[in-house]
Amino acid sequence: MEHQSVLQVIASSLPRIPDQDLPCYRLRVGKTGNRNATNFCAQVYRHDVQQPIIECPYTVFKMEISFGKLRWKIARRFSEFVELHARLKMLIEESMLPQLPPSTCFSATEPSFLFQRRLHLENYLKGVFMVDVLQDSVPLLVFLGVLSTTYFDHVALRSYRNQILHLQVLEFYTRPGDLILFNGRARVSILQRSMTRAEWDHVAIVIPSGEGGTLQLLEATGDGVTLTPLTARLLAYSAFHVRYFALRKLRTPLLSRAIVNDLLGRFTAEVEGLCYGLSIRKILRAGQVEQSRSQDSTYFCSELVAEAYQSLGIISRFSEANNFWPGSFSPGDFVDTELSRHGASLSPEIIIDCKLLEVATATKVKHSQF
Repeated sequence: MEHQSVLQVIASSLPRIPDQDLPCYRLRVGKTGNRNATNFCAQVYRHDVQQPIIECPYTVFKMEISFGKLRWKIARRFSEFVELHARLKMLIEESMLPQLPPSTCFSATEPSFLFQRRLHLENYLKGVFMVDVLQDSVPLLVFLGVLSTTYFDHVALRSYRNQILHLQVLEFYTRPGDLILFNGRARVSILQRSMTRAEWDHVAIVIPSGEGGTLQLLEATGDGVTLTPLTARLLAYSAFHVRYFALRKLRTPLLSRAIVNDLLGRFTAEVEGLCYGLSIRKILRAGQVEQSRSQDSTYFCSELVAEAYQSLGIISRFSEANNFWPGSFSPGDFVDTELSRHGASLSPEIIIDCKLLEVATATKVKHSQF
């Protein structure tokens, strides 16, 4: 990739937009010994400790990256540094790499410790930038927010090719009733997938546009049954909480779009604000005659989506909603069978690429070095 435009290489794989000339910066990556080459620089200027409800505290390190006269900001967890180091070791001998600060058994949040870790991580990146052969390496460019490899990652991960849809155009291809499936990072998410032997640990449903014409996401989480803007919600999830998402589009030949919108709107009005609920009692009650909502006004994520589909008449009312798990909405599973009996179907999974290349936010400055 030496003496080539990284952004030009990326753009060459994307469909052209006719009659539009989009401005872009061209990054010329070269060897450190080349007088005309430019190298990356990084400054880890801040750390923020996050306190999620269902996960241990973790720290986000915020960095400013410079490349020539361009500067942009990125935020990464320590685990992402560890992943970068592991990928770089696959390219060169470990002895050629700088030493990464050691991991800790527990989440350390003491200010003095985090300050020292910031310095160590900054020195680590400086050391990586000094290795000539890594200047144009894919793992480094991905880490710095210059390159996205979502498509290739999923081919390797799932052993088959999925369609990829970028988050920025998601709302153009999404309709009310479509499903969003989640593969989360949290330990509880991993445990649930292990117990249910499924790829997905959370599911939500797209709801008709609210104010401003923005599609909404209806889901049951620890905050209860909530309604949030679709794109903004997925972007927030993707930052640190979810590994990847998939879209499954609902097809209802027997129901018009207006009817689907109306029925989902009514269902949302009934359930929004109710509490989240997944208990041993609810699990043991699965398969029994379902109690009325006056007796049980809590929802688990897949239970909520199942009842939404029941409100559309595409899942039988005799199928208890608390029998459904997020994995039930996988291709070929129980939900697909139920929908086919009622003249409806879900599309194959379409992977949602939430990787927003931070280099796109780059600004020009007068000085090229920190």
